[in-house]
Amino acid sequence: MNKEEKIIEEAKESYETYFKESEGTTDEAHRGKDIILDNDKLEKEISKEKEDVEKKHESLEVLREKINEDAEKSYETYFKESEGTTDDEHRGEDVVLDVDKLEKEIAEEKETITKK
Repeated sequence: MNKEEKIIEEAKESYETYFKESEGTTDEAHRGKDIILDNDKLEKEISKEKEDVEKKHESLEVLREKINEDAEKSYETYFKESEGTTDDEHRGEDVVLDVDKLEKEIAEEKETITKK
């Protein structure tokens, strides 16, 4: 069976399953099942959803501020410039990372944190 025949066969099966069963029914049979929209109820649901979204936004904003504060503290702790030097003195210099030194500093910081 090629692809086109398979598609046609699936369409026939869908027709028989979903549309053939409802051939004898009329609109009268479905009239009692109409959906009635209640504007007050919809407005309440929308306002509740809006409040939920605003609360989520506020909590994310608080989290963002906390992360920024923590980042600034970490920056000051680890990348504080030594006294007497300026940015101009360091411009154009290559940054050389000493992995052993960094690992030692991280281990010391970890020990300090775990002791608290």
